[in-house]
Amino acid sequence: SFGNSDALGYIGNAKHLIAGEGFREAGILSALRPPVYPLFLAAFLKLGLPLLSLPVIQALIFSAAAVLLYKLGKLLFSERTGKIAGFIFGLEPLLAITTIMALPETLLILFLIFFFYLLSLSYLKNTGGKGLLFLSGVVLGLAPLTKPVAIYLPFVVALFIAVNALASGEWKKNLTALA
Repeated sequence: SFGNSDALGYIGNAKHLIAGEGFREAGILSALRPPVYPLFLAAFLKLGLPLLSLPVIQALIFSAAAVLLYKLGKLLFSERTGKIAGFIFGLEPLLAITTIMALPETLLILFLIFFFYLLSLSYLKNTGGKGLLFLSGVVLGLAPLTKPVAIYLPFVVALFIAVNALASGEWKKNLTALA
């Protein structure tokens, strides 16, 4: 649905970006909306793809998020848990509906699940060294640039890591990993 004001605002920003006019709201330069989704739409439009195909692309992104959720559930718990989580996620109607709208929720969900997967992979499996931690930080940084509500997530993650480190008695090792 492209008829609501948020969707039209994101599409308008994308068209202004393609025209080289920057981020604009009602013709005035503006920082009202975060940049990631308008940049995504601008790339989409620049490739010559019609806006009516946007739900297909977002459904693919949603599917990738479901696969990542499966992998996260498998990593943290078991393969069965991962399958159940991915299945429920894929069938949840309110989440699925976001794929047909020109809104940033689909990208935000992908970034959040990808962040937790990378962080868990690095933290639990001790693989990838600081490269995975860095990449998880980049993905986490994209989240609030997609939708501002994600700005609080780094504080929650830091609190979780701190509590876990104190409880495990390995706070020095965990603190060094964050540096």
